Amino acid sequence: MAKSTEQDFEKLFTTLSDPMRIILDRTWFRNILYCMGEQWLSWFNEQQTFGRQYEYNTNMPTPVSNFIRDAVKSVIALVLNKQYVTSIWPNSNDQEDKDAAEVGVAVLEYMDALNDYEIYDVQELLVFWWAVTGNAFARTFASNDSGRYIVDGNGKLVVNSGEVVTECMIPFNVKTPNLGQFLRDKEYVGIETLKSIDWVEKTFKKPISLTRDSSGVEYQRKLLTLVANVSPWKGRGFEMDLESFSDDDLVMFREMEYRPSPEHPDGRYAVMCGGDVLLDIEGMPAPKGENGGWDYTLTHFRYNVIPGNFWGSGAIDDLVSPQNTTNKIDQALEINRETFGRPYVLTPGDVVMRRISNRNQGILSISYDAIKAAGSKPVVHAGTPYPDQILKERENHLTTAQRASGDPKNVLSGAAPTSGASGIMVDILRESAEQVHSPDIRRFYRGWNQVKRMRLVFAQMLYDETRFLKIKGNGNEIIVKEFKGSDLRGNLDVRLELSSGLSSTHVGKNQFIMELIKGNFWGDINTKPSIQRELLKRFGLGGFPEENNMHRSRAEYENSLVRAEDMSGVAFPGIPAIGADGNPVMDDAKQIIWEIPPVIDPVFQVDDPLVHMQSHDQAILSREFPTWPERAQVFLLGHRKLHEKAWEAKMMMEQLQEQQANQSKVAGEEGGGVGVPAIGNRQGG
Repeated sequence: MAKSTEQDFEKLFTTLSDPMRIILDRTWFRNILYCMGEQWLSWFNEQQTFGRQYEYNTNMPTPVSNFIRDAVKSVIALVLNKQYVTSIWPNSNDQEDKDAAEVGVAVLEYMDALNDYEIYDVQELLVFWWAVTGNAFARTFASNDSGRYIVDGNGKLVVNSGEVVTECMIPFNVKTPNLGQFLRDKEYVGIETLKSIDWVEKTFKKPISLTRDSSGVEYQRKLLTLVANVSPWKGRGFEMDLESFSDDDLVMFREMEYRPSPEHPDGRYAVMCGGDVLLDIEGMPAPKGENGGWDYTLTHFRYNVIPGNFWGSGAIDDLVSPQNTTNKIDQALEINRETFGRPYVLTPGDVVMRRISNRNQGILSISYDAIKAAGSKPVVHAGTPYPDQILKERENHLTTAQRASGDPKNVLSGAAPTSGASGIMVDILRESAEQVHSPDIRRFYRGWNQVKRMRLVFAQMLYDETRFLKIKGNGNEIIVKEFKGSDLRGNLDVRLELSSGLSSTHVGKNQFIMELIKGNFWGDINTKPSIQRELLKRFGLGGFPEENNMHRSRAEYENSLVRAEDMSGVAFPGIPAIGADGNPVMDDAKQIIWEIPPVIDPVFQVDDPLVHMQSHDQAILSREFPTWPERAQVFLLGHRKLHEKAWEAKMMMEQLQEQQANQSKVAGEEGGGVGVPAIGNRQGG
């Protein structure tokens, strides 16, 4: 394969910067600044930069009522407040594939928990770019920089195979050809990122020549500079120094991913930096999927889909016009307050200001000499305010913006629920308000589902050494298990499902649970302490004291001791060693030799056997129990058997006492109502 030159890639990236894309970049810059409150800007073609509209009039007020930022926050809340559950569909009905699918869910949970759940910050950034520019890009790749460096016993530095990383790409840095409605339709995708020269040279073991102009950092440098200089409510010219971020230590790192073609059946991947081509190899960065399927490392999220256009429009594009009009109205109101609308007093003659006191309250008084004024009175002018039509127009623009942005201020405009509204009513109103955004939310999570699948594909390829997964098992138990990428067995069909489509508020959920209780859904919950305990947790009363809390805590503590093979304080009947003749083996003193000796627990006699059996049964019937050490399994089963015998003895004792009470009652009735024991009556007879 002929290697490409730096000029070839430069030509490609120049071709990708078409006039339409330049307009998009300018619009995206505007949206970012509007969201940050810097809304009094104009684009100056000669300088090719932004500047304040009233740059030379420092007295012109620039008030900003920023409901665009409210719109962005509303979109972020609408998306991130949805709780989706991850599931993986196995490739077959074989138990091995079903187990591998469960392992896949655990691997995704493990990767989500890395770096203190950093993935949720990435998700929030994606929603921000998605709402502001209409386009967000998540890139999933294998990163050795995220690996752990370990020094082995010989003092050698060892690094594991790295981690699967998902990053939020700045839309400015993604370059694509014009043809193609979707990302998979594109012949190739270009990615530009700012990198440290030192990092590039150490990673690729090659010096970087910077003989060419480093103007490739223009967009990112402009963005950083603009954001750094934004100051909402700034009353003077917009200051912007494009040289505030030096390029001395930065270089534009350009990557090209080519889809498979007849010339390159596995695709192609190339890297250019400075004046050098660092990589030009066969194959794509993302591993092949099932049946030879391919993917770019990028996932595209579009907000408003425009037919025939790859690039989407943002959630705030329609809000710029009402925002500008509202700003002008606010500016006019501010000017009116300082000029025509300011109240003033016309007084005849000179006035005197003096302080007077009324019941220890000092006030300032303005007085004049009525005689010198020839009987004229002062005239008070309240000013000339703008008519109410202006305020109503402002209110109309605000209502339009709220509706377009998902109504961030109220559940429904003009229809906020009363204080006595039920939880179901709140849910209905909220669902109605969100309905216009439901397609957008589903579209976002279809992309997020693709991101999760890509992370699992990379994990299967990358995790070739044993790792430990810390996951949540049944009964809130923490499970630590070994894992390799090969354990997934190609079960990578990730599905996201809404966890609760019935109610999205705590009030609605609690009310629905109360309806289930009234409908006797769980039967008589007075006889089911486990359900009572779970309901208390659901209602936020998990710490509410229960009569059996002490017994249950002790039983769960015993489960933990047995799991750790520390059985010194847990009652156990013992298992004798059995000889070849089938009888217990005795020592010389005719004492039984124990395979697992018995353990006597003096507290055992005060345990509640029923509560202990329920707690031990939860551990025994869990899917994690077979992974316990064999000795621990035998021990817990034997311990549970002791509680069962204690429960049977307790039941027999209660039955005997009940029989004696019945006999005593019958004997008392036969003896004329004298309540003497039945046995005594027989003996006395």
